[in-house]
Amino acid sequence: MYSTAPTLPAAPAPGAALAVRQQLARTQSALFDARAALLALRDDYTDDAPGCFARLRAAILHHRAARAAYAAAAAAFHASPEGQRLHRLRSRSF
Repeated sequence: MYSTAPTLPAAPAPGAALAVRQQLARTQSALFDARAALLALRDDYTDDAPGCFARLRAAILHHRAARAAYAAAAAAFHASPEGQRLHRLRSRSF
């Protein structure tokens, strides 16, 4: 009397995919802010300002760290099921 409906395979938890995507967005935002701060300091660089070189060096180091964090977050995203799905969708020819 009762028919059993076919079961679908379990989908990955949406929270995990969302967390990876949010981490990528946060690190991209941090990279954007670090780049803007670096470019602002570089454009206004004057030798006679006290501590100018130290601020510029700190901005460069902060930008490097933000770039490394973004690269790690991007690698984690592309290794995730959500990233794999994105690659499959982009590889389709229209």
